[in-house]
Amino acid sequence: MLRAQILLVGVITGSAQAVELTDYIVPNSFYEAAYISGSLNAASSTEGDQAQYNSNLQANYEQRRSTLPVSWQLSVDTFGSAKRGSAEGDEQESQFQLDLGASYDRYFNAQDPLFWTAGVDFSSAGGSAAVSQSDADLNLGIGRGRIFDATPLARVLRIQEELLRYELIEVEIADDLLLEMAKVVAKEAEYRSEYQATQVEGTDKGYQAYIVADLEAILNREKLLVGNSLGAVGALRIAEVLFDESVSPRKHGWVARAGLAVSRNETDGVVEESDPALSLDFEYAQPYGYRGQLTNTARFVPSSDRTRVSNSLSYTYEVTDTIDWENTWDWRLVDNELGSDSTHTLSSRYVVQVTESLNYTLGMELSRRDGFDEDKNEIERADSALTMSLRYRLR
Repeated sequence: MLRAQILLVGVITGSAQAVELTDYIVPNSFYEAAYISGSLNAASSTEGDQAQYNSNLQANYEQRRSTLPVSWQLSVDTFGSAKRGSAEGDEQESQFQLDLGASYDRYFNAQDPLFWTAGVDFSSAGGSAAVSQSDADLNLGIGRGRIFDATPLARVLRIQEELLRYELIEVEIADDLLLEMAKVVAKEAEYRSEYQATQVEGTDKGYQAYIVADLEAILNREKLLVGNSLGAVGALRIAEVLFDESVSPRKHGWVARAGLAVSRNETDGVVEESDPALSLDFEYAQPYGYRGQLTNTARFVPSSDRTRVSNSLSYTYEVTDTIDWENTWDWRLVDNELGSDSTHTLSSRYVVQVTESLNYTLGMELSRRDGFDEDKNEIERADSALTMSLRYRLR
């Protein structure tokens, strides 16, 4: 019992392990995720003149691929909502937001953190009570820094927890072995490609057994496994951690980009193309302990007639292996001849993993907008909502 308590304290605090997620500095990585989530609330009563409803639909896609000489990213975020009150004459209010970004970074050499960069950004927003607006930017410039994906090491640390819990190992794994195992986990795409013909019950998951076997070989080489084998329980738990359980992305480092942006703006059908202007981008990522992750991205595009600023800050904490606490703050500002139009959105939610692909989310969202409506009238609006939704992972 005492040994179990010591292990539990070590797992919770992270103090018993010397390795840090920032120790994983392997430049080769691949990450891909696609989600769709939605919610619908509807109600009617004898006191209301009509049924009221509030619906939201959101889809997200992100892909990051990194090698020693090249790093590129693609992200797509969409959001739409519609709502109507119960009073007679209440009409439907709708809004939408689309953001797309892609960047390509090529480093000048393997030892130098400097690179040249090219990218494209597109955003579009509008609704029944807002000005329809879209922006497109083509960027070319230079940058410095690199973001490292440490998610493979986070998975290996979780594997270690399971091996200790089931007493398949008696001591913690050495730091260098944890990093070696993480490099194996990071090669999942290579395993899938090499063993794609190997099927399990009609699926293409046969490659997973080879990853588990190679991890077992590393542990056996150092004589760490009790009985010199993972056994059925150990192999099953490793497979579940690697391929079934949700592990929120872990990354660390920073990237700064500066260059010229050629912009095109359309506001309520009026198109404006600006001269090349300065554009600045910054991304920062830092894990806190083994369960916390902070990320921040910022963009600044100043010009004489229209300046745009955006910032997205997020912090995620793994409460348990199946529950995450996600917090985000998004800020957008557009300053033009009409004045400043800014939007703040603050959200906090719990994400509960129901199955391998399905999550249930419960949270709170606060938003405030100071800007102009479709008739160019100045508006100030604040909203708050309790949110409940289902989120399905497509990839």
